[in-house]
Amino acid sequence: MCIHPVTEVLFSIYRRRLRASHPGHPDRLHLHSLMMRRVVRPALCQRMSRTDANRYANAWTGLLLAAMTLPALLVAYAVRTQPLLAALMCLVFVLGYVTLYARLVRMHWCSPLLFLFVKPVQRLQARA
Repeated sequence: MCIHPVTEVLFSIYRRRLRASHPGHPDRLHLHSLMMRRVVRPALCQRMSRTDANRYANAWTGLLLAAMTLPALLVAYAVRTQPLLAALMCLVFVLGYVTLYARLVRMHWCSPLLFLFVKPVQRLQARA
């Protein structure tokens, strides 16, 4: 049931180590921040003024992420007597988290394993 916060903390430490920054320093690259900037705020801006969208974006993002934990809660309840299946489902949710995170960062779907372990190739601009 705690797979999201545990994954968020471990992934934040991993991300900061890759960037050679201190694991305890704040950044704007948490799933909550990315969801707010890339999904929720643009959707709210289409429906209300920018001022109101900025005012409510954090609350709506919190609700969205809370709703995203419901599948994990249902699965946890369903597999509560099967530890091996529960561990496998934790792995599935971790990969789902990384997949969603990769989509928000790169703006396209990609493999969570490639996102974790392969640096993106910098595109070289052709010189005219």
